[in-house]
Amino acid sequence: MKLHKYFFLAIFISCLIGCSSDDDSVNNSNPNENDNNPEGGVYFPFSAENTWTYSNSRQVNEESETSTEETLSIATATDNVITFSSDATNMTAQGLMTGILTNGQLTVNQTYASYTGEYTLDLSNLGLEDINIPVTELILYETTAANGDAIFSVSNTIEQTIDFQGQEIPLTVDYILTNTAADSYQSYEVDGETYENVVSSTMKLVASASVQIAPIPVPMTILGEQDILVSTNFYAKDIGLIYSENEYNYSFENLGAAGLSIPDTHVEETQTLTGYAIED
Repeated sequence: MKLHKYFFLAIFISCLIGCSSDDDSVNNSNPNENDNNPEGGVYFPFSAENTWTYSNSRQVNEESETSTEETLSIATATDNVITFSSDATNMTAQGLMTGILTNGQLTVNQTYASYTGEYTLDLSNLGLEDINIPVTELILYETTAANGDAIFSVSNTIEQTIDFQGQEIPLTVDYILTNTAADSYQSYEVDGETYENVVSSTMKLVASASVQIAPIPVPMTILGEQDILVSTNFYAKDIGLIYSENEYNYSFENLGAAGLSIPDTHVEETQTLTGYAIED
């Protein structure tokens, strides 16, 4: 049985809720030392009229890079709780972080933003049922945290039977998802525009996976514990998300004897803010 090479890539993106390439349009300067938000202020403004337009870039292995444009809008804003909508026509056209934001709600205050929601992964093109992963109070950034401080951590096990080409395959995924405060900047340049008072954070997904395929009586490890995703995101005061870089890596076990063929996968993805409309 040869599994589609994007199958397990999709599974692990869904675990997140759901790459980093060299980009000359992004330049960091003047990092602050443990002084992320000296003047206070909201890092994700939530007026109902606000919109953000991103250039999304993705490359899988050595295939050609694909680019799409996506506009993120505020769907609802009640007090400091906001929801988002996107004009992306499908999951492929949507970036990782905008996909997160449009599938839940964001609670924003002067020092942090937390996400709660459920990510629905459309696997219909692979002949699989959708996967829904609940996420509660994922801290996206914390402006008072110092570089290296852990701001979120959760571990869990997902057990699910996958119907793949008529065969029921029990899949077990163990994962640890963390988010850590990274550098802050007095100024940070993205796509030719310089933003002031920028904070960043790095999400990391560590995971392992096993399947059980008849008539083999014991589960087989298909993915040893490893860093699956590293996602670094940058937020500017009074603007919101200005840049996101994500790198996925999967190194699978050799299961040729079981008739299972899963190629290693490397994905690089970026989201670059190219335009925005922010109401005062």
